[in-house]
Amino acid sequence: MSLPYILANNPGNKPDAEKFMANYYWLLAMLKGSFISNGGFEGWAAATSFVNPADGAALADSWKLTKGGTSPASVNFAREATIKDSGSYSNKMSPTVAGSSNSYIRVYQDAPVPARFSSKTMVFGVMVKASVANKCRISVTDGVTESTGSYHSGDGTWQKLTVAITVSSAPVLMRVSIDMTTDFTGDVYVDSCFLYAIEAAMTLTAQQALEYFGPDQAGTITTGTVTLSEIIFVPQATAPALGVGVMYLDSTFNQLMISKDGLSWTVVA
Repeated sequence: MSLPYILANNPGNKPDAEKFMANYYWLLAMLKGSFISNGGFEGWAAATSFVNPADGAALADSWKLTKGGTSPASVNFAREATIKDSGSYSNKMSPTVAGSSNSYIRVYQDAPVPARFSSKTMVFGVMVKASVANKCRISVTDGVTESTGSYHSGDGTWQKLTVAITVSSAPVLMRVSIDMTTDFTGDVYVDSCFLYAIEAAMTLTAQQALEYFGPDQAGTITTGTVTLSEIIFVPQATAPALGVGVMYLDSTFNQLMISKDGLSWTVVA
C-alpha cells in the first residue's frame, strides 16, 4: 500500500499543492474506512461452495446473487485458497454451462443506512483476475442512478477495477455489484473489495490509488487473545453480523465495539 504520490523535499523541488492534496484526500478516505463488509471474501458461514445457486441466493457472508438473461448460464461459486489477491481466500466464479449473449450474474452487497451517503462521492473497487476479455466489470448504484466501470481486459492478471458515483440527495440504497456476462465458460476470481467516501475534489489518480485495507495489509491486530478479522465502519443501530473478532466503530465515533466470541458486542473504548 502506498500514497498516490511520493513528494520530494530536495533543493530545487517546488512544493506541489495538487499532489499534496491528492495524498491528503487519499488518506482521509482510507481513515474513514470501507463501508462494506467481508470485502476480502474471508467469511463463508453458510457454505464454502455453491453449485449453480438460484437467483436471490446468499453466497459468501454479506454477498448475494442475482442473475438472468434469455438463457441463464450455470455458474458455480467457491471459496478459493490458492488464487487470491489478499488474505486467505478469494471468490471464484465459474460459468460451467454458457448462457445466452445477454445472460449475466451480479454478486452484490447493500451498505446499510443509505441516507448517510446522501450527496457524497463514493468509490467502489475490486481486484479481478480473468482470462476472457470484456466479461467482468463492477458497478455501484444509489437506486436513482447507476455508475459502471470498465471491463477486465482478460489478460489473466489481477487488475484493480474502480468506479465512482455522486450519490443522490435522497438515495434509495447503496449497492455495490460485481457484474459478469456469462456467455462463456471458465473461472473469474474477485477479491479485495472496498467502498470509500471521498472528497469530490479528489483526483482520478488518487481515486485509482485507493486500496482494500485488510488484516494482511495492516498486520495482525489483536485484542486479548482474539485476532480481528475485519474492521467495519457502520452506524451502531445497524451493527454488522456477529463474528469472532469483528470490530466496528459507531456512527458518532464514540464507542468502539468488538465481538470477541461471535455471540455479543462488547464496548472496547
